[in-house]
Amino acid sequence: MNQKITKDIVADILNIVLCISAQDGVLSDTEIEKSREEFPAFFNKKISKKQLDTIVDDFFNSNEQIESYLGKITSDDIKLPILQLTIISASSDGLEIRENIAFQKALSIWNYAFEDVIND
Repeated sequence: MNQKITKDIVADILNIVLCISAQDGVLSDTEIEKSREEFPAFFNKKISKKQLDTIVDDFFNSNEQIESYLGKITSDDIKLPILQLTIISASSDGLEIRENIAFQKALSIWNYAFEDVIND
């Protein structure tokens, strides 16, 4: 699945991935790099390390919560790929319970079941 997206939405997508991945109190290099590596498999964009570093810095300077990040995504076509990328990234260093809770919250807000994410 490779959804076409605009350059403007890349940070919004990655902020969701980062927010859920950071719920265990640590945003590991493994999670960050996995999100960059896997991004082109889901979307029509490659992410440079420099671009990702800027997005990560902005993420850490933000006080937004998961609900705010999720609310920025208005296209239903990209919600499932975002969730799929998120679970890959967050679990790349072991899925911790707080990450799982945040992921379940995202599923609930967007009206998806876990099975939708892993079976697509």
